Amino acid sequence: MLLVTTDLNPVAASHGTLNCSSSETFEPLFGLLHSLTELAFLGGIGLATLGFSVAGLLIIIPEQQYTHRGRQFAKSVLIGVILLLSAHMIVQFIANELGGTVC
Repeated sequence: MLLVTTDLNPVAASHGTLNCSSSETFEPLFGLLHSLTELAFLGGIGLATLGFSVAGLLIIIPEQQYTHRGRQFAKSVLIGVILLLSAHMIVQFIANELGGTVC
């Protein structure tokens, strides 16, 4: 574990040394991809909110099977939210390990 923690470099610290300029012809494509990424992120947060609401409703129903199903549903939604919030970090880590540059 010590080897892993000492071998990682912060990605944000390398932005000053990288040449991250892009061609003018790709700017509309990058803008579209950025918009779609933000839309997917906001959609995921909306679905997580709906999922936690459904899980809460299942938990407050008096029968035991609904309470158990609500807890399982809440756990699944929590795992999905954690993956959604850490997706950017995961992609940057994989790209850095493969030798690519993510600007």
